Amino acid sequence: MALSKILRPSLDTGVPNVGFAVKKNSDVQTLTNATYTKVTFDTELFDTNNNFASSRFTPTIAGQYFFHADLHHYNSASGATTIRNTVFYKNGSAHTHTLRTENNQPGYTLKVACTAIIEMNGTGDYVEVYARGYFSSGTYQIADDTNSGFQNGNIFIGFRLGV
Repeated sequence: MALSKILRPSLDTGVPNVGFAVKKNSDVQTLTNATYTKVTFDTELFDTNNNFASSRFTPTIAGQYFFHADLHHYNSASGATTIRNTVFYKNGSAHTHTLRTENNQPGYTLKVACTAIIEMNGTGDYVEVYARGYFSSGTYQIADDTNSGFQNGNIFIGFRLGV
């Protein structure tokens, strides 16, 4: 094997780059206390292999995938929220979650991100984003970009690692 192939292996392996990026543009979701709710994403920024549909990513190529979701959790009531979660579900079950606690003023918005590397089999595994909040009063929402002024504030991205 040529030394150049060892030092700089070709990126053209015949396996397509698989990746997507979506955002929540104009779809506010109101959550029920202590209940996991699937987050919907209404704007596709790109989807290189057409594997994203109905707010779900189902890759057709096996491998390790990097995922990141960032959500604006909002509550209209002061001091009413104790726990906020952004969660990756794999095949209908919680896989990875981030937990944040904090709320000290009315209209308080807190961004809660979740990042994970997840093995996908390429034959049916899927990943979705869920959110949950524990709150005693107020209206608890995953805020949207259009009405809440957050430019690309709620995003879900993923891509296959390696070649």
